[in-house]
Amino acid sequence: MNARPLTIAGSCLVAALLAVPGCGETNPVADVPSSLDAPAADGGDRDAPGSGDSGPERDAPLAFDAPAASDAPVELDAPAPLPDAPDLPDAPPGMDAPMLPDAPMLADAPPAMDAPMLPDAPMLPDAPMLPDAPMLPDAPMLADAPMLADAPVRPDAGPPMPEFCDVVYAVGSGACASATETGRFHTIKTGLGASNAYYDVGLNCTSPRRGSGTPVSVATPFTPSAFPRGYVRLRFPASGGAPAAGAVQVIEYYLPLEFTVSTFGTMVSTDVDHSAGLLRTSGTGCPAGVTGCLTGVSDSTAPSLDRRCAPVASGTLTGTSLAWDACPLSPPAPFLGTSGTPSSAQLTWTPALSQDTAASPGCLTNLTSWGGITCTAGFCSAVPGLGAATNITWDQRLPTMTFSSTAYGAPGTTLTLTEFIVPDDASDVYSGAQIVTATAVHVECGAAAVLTCDEN
Repeated sequence: MNARPLTIAGSCLVAALLAVPGCGETNPVADVPSSLDAPAADGGDRDAPGSGDSGPERDAPLAFDAPAASDAPVELDAPAPLPDAPDLPDAPPGMDAPMLPDAPMLADAPPAMDAPMLPDAPMLPDAPMLPDAPMLPDAPMLADAPMLADAPVRPDAGPPMPEFCDVVYAVGSGACASATETGRFHTIKTGLGASNAYYDVGLNCTSPRRGSGTPVSVATPFTPSAFPRGYVRLRFPASGGAPAAGAVQVIEYYLPLEFTVSTFGTMVSTDVDHSAGLLRTSGTGCPAGVTGCLTGVSDSTAPSLDRRCAPVASGTLTGTSLAWDACPLSPPAPFLGTSGTPSSAQLTWTPALSQDTAASPGCLTNLTSWGGITCTAGFCSAVPGLGAATNITWDQRLPTMTFSSTAYGAPGTTLTLTEFIVPDDASDVYSGAQIVTATAVHVECGAAAVLTCDEN
């Protein structure tokens, strides 16, 4: 390669960095002939660099140093230090970038106008109230299944509960137009207008009245429809489902008395009802010495029914005879027959004398007489008891009762109660009653608690 000055424009800085002499000067090293210059290829000598040949001077190629002999290493000279790079002139101070005018201040946005208030939406009228849905009627309650009657309860480890048989004995039968009355009432009147007669009784055909001229009706619970005839209800011990002998009790007693007495043109009609165990009686508000009476009653206010279905007298039945338990009353013996005159004792046996203050079991308790007496012709002014309803209560001692057979409840069996004296307030009148026959018409058996009193 030929060595030459580095004169390429723009390469001075590069030359300086390569430790080359100043730009445009001759390289002194390149101009020294080198023994290493090789001969020209054609055998001629090339001009040594720096010869005076005309033409442009061409630098001889730099001879490369031959490699040093390996036996004596040649110490290479340290390369000459590179000259400091020439200081570059300071760049002219940069012009400040022109100040851009501040961006114009945007005017504050005008405050937003409040949105105009919209008028409140008109209130819609309330929706009309719909009528309540009609209430559906409750589903009909199903009727409870009928309760089966409980079997009689027997206490554990004890005797069985006693059972009884109630027998109803009718006094009379048939319709009033063709009545068969098997009760009898005996009345005797002494003195003026004396009379002595028996009257068949036992049917309840009319409602009671009292007074003379225009009679006054007397209110009563013993209407012909409810109590058409007289009867006696007795309670027997039960044996094999039938009434038996032993302790017997009177539960109810009813005897209607309807008859008319005619003496010397004076017509007196009696319409009263004798009963025990059927009406509500009171122990207060009674006349002195009377243990029970009907209170709060009048022509228009009838006594109240009170069928307690409980004993009102008791006795012992042996065979066909029923003898009553103890009763302290001592009434006179009855006056029998239609001739003669009763004794003073028989004529003065009053209700006040026939009261059992000891409530003895053998007395028929609180036998009452309720109804009225009317006089329709004759000497009515001489007839007592016309001015008010008949209202008398007493305790009755009964005669022995007799049965027609020991089949006490069998159809056709009868009982008989002979005449007994009935107390009367009048001092010239005798009264007696009896049951000629009363026939068994109804039987029911069971514990006392299940027996009912609803038959007449």
